[in-house]
Amino acid sequence: MPTDKGNIVLLYDNIIAEYGWSTLIGGIRNDTPNDVTSLDFEVIAYDQFGADVRMCDPSNTGLKCAFHLSTRLHKGESVRIDPMVGRFPPQRVIPKKQHITRIEWRVLAAQFTPIPVEPKLSFTPSDGDIVVWDIMVGSRTGASAFLSFRLVNQTPFIGSDSTPGLESMVRISLQANGSCDGKPMQWISNSNWLRPHNFKLYYDLWKTNAAIAADTMCEVKTISGTLVLDADSAMADSYKLLLPFRIDVVGERLNSNALIFHIKDRIPQILAKQVADKLAADKAQAEQEARNAIEAEKQRIAEEEQATIDRKKAVAEAARRKRLAEEQKKKDAELNTRLAKYRAEKEAADAEERRVLRANCTVIYQSTIDKKVKDLTVREEQQVRACQVLGLYPPR
Repeated sequence: MPTDKGNIVLLYDNIIAEYGWSTLIGGIRNDTPNDVTSLDFEVIAYDQFGADVRMCDPSNTGLKCAFHLSTRLHKGESVRIDPMVGRFPPQRVIPKKQHITRIEWRVLAAQFTPIPVEPKLSFTPSDGDIVVWDIMVGSRTGASAFLSFRLVNQTPFIGSDSTPGLESMVRISLQANGSCDGKPMQWISNSNWLRPHNFKLYYDLWKTNAAIAADTMCEVKTISGTLVLDADSAMADSYKLLLPFRIDVVGERLNSNALIFHIKDRIPQILAKQVADKLAADKAQAEQEARNAIEAEKQRIAEEEQATIDRKKAVAEAARRKRLAEEQKKKDAELNTRLAKYRAEKEAADAEERRVLRANCTVIYQSTIDKKVKDLTVREEQQVRACQVLGLYPPR
């Protein structure tokens, strides 16, 4: 069913006749770009000659087989027709010579909500710029106020809500200055955003630096902002930068509710800083390597000197041990010679002593062998006992 906004589709299932009434069974789908808030439509029956048979108007009073739908329908949404809404009374008797050959459904009236007009930026940002515009401060409640803004990104630093890992790449912080009932007031954005999408609208809350009553009248006079870009991926070939890097940019005010951040203008400074940082890092590395080489050479020389000292100590110690061993060997030889001499002399002395004792005991034996014990003198008795103890009485 055509309308000035587009088509509204009747999803026809059937018409059921019962007790003098008919009921339309089916649904309605909104194929227009607008929301439908109310809809009136009718069904018309035509005979074989193309004439309206006026099946709902038996008395020719202008009645129509009309239906009214008050359910709100969003774009692309469908809804079933309520049986009470779909009832209509075809009470006219159709003459036998007439035959219904065609049915037509058409819209009588439809009300739509207007499509919001998307604002457009009045210029095309240059390559390497990010523009935050259409910055709005909505109704205020206490110390909070709604924040909305749009963003267009003309840089290669891309991230999105659906691209994990890039949420911290572009961060924008906004600040607004104004007054509430004549007193200075400052609004600060409640959070940061990573938003590269073109002309996308964002909502959040502002926070104020002082409490605001709900009925306070406030006015925003100026808006400022800063942008921090931390790049670690999604680079364009035209941006020859070492990763990672960081860019801090202060927004340039275009008008009362728009800021522009010249990202690419900061690239030469970042490149120069990266070159300087690399030169400084290379110099520091070279100096450190030189220091390390000097320390390594000192360590090598010290180790060689210590090795020489250790070798000399080892040679001296070996010579000392050899000398001590030779001296000990000499002492042992001398000791052995003395011991051998002592043993020989002692053995000779012992042999002489035994010879003398044997000779003496032989004499005592010969002088006492024929005597009775009682006839022995005390001296002779002692001499006999001594020789017996030595096993030389009788002598062997």
